[in-house]
Amino acid sequence: LVACVYIIHPTTCSLIFLVVFFPSAHRVRRSSPEFLDPVLQKSLSEVELLYEFLSTGVQIDQNSKLTIRDPELSSLRKPTTFDVVCNDVIPKAISDIRRLGDQLSRAPGPLKREDFERTVLTMAYTALKTSKSENENQRKVWMESLTKLFVALRKDLM
Repeated sequence: LVACVYIIHPTTCSLIFLVVFFPSAHRVRRSSPEFLDPVLQKSLSEVELLYEFLSTGVQIDQNSKLTIRDPELSSLRKPTTFDVVCNDVIPKAISDIRRLGDQLSRAPGPLKREDFERTVLTMAYTALKTSKSENENQRKVWMESLTKLFVALRKDLM
C-alpha cells in the first residue's frame, strides 16, 4: 500500500512516495478504544508500561495471538490497546514479516514513532516464534527475519 503525494513548486514538480509499513493499523476497529492507528507509547509512563508488559512475559497461543502472562497487568486499560496492536496490527505470517524487513531496510529517513513501536513489537513476536520453532529450518527463517528487523531498527537509530 503506497500513497503518492505531489509537491508542486513554482520551478519543479516532484513525486514523493509515502510508505505505509503497517496498513492494518489504518482499519477501523470497534473493539478498541482507539479506532484508527492505535499507538501504545504516548508518554514516558506508557513506555515504561510497555516495557513492563514485555519483561513480565508474553505468550503466543495456537492462533498466534499474543497475550500478557501477568493477570494483574492484563486487567489494566492499556493492555486493550496492546492487544489490538499485537494481534490486529503487526504482521504474523513469516512472509509479511520478511516483506516488512525488506521495506524497512529501504526506508528513507527515520521511522515515525508508531512505526518504530510496531517494529519493536514485531521483533518481540518474531523472537518468540524463533524460540518456539520446532525444526532447524523454521528457526533459521525466523532468525533471518528477526535479524532484518534488528538491522532496520539499528539503522533508524543511527
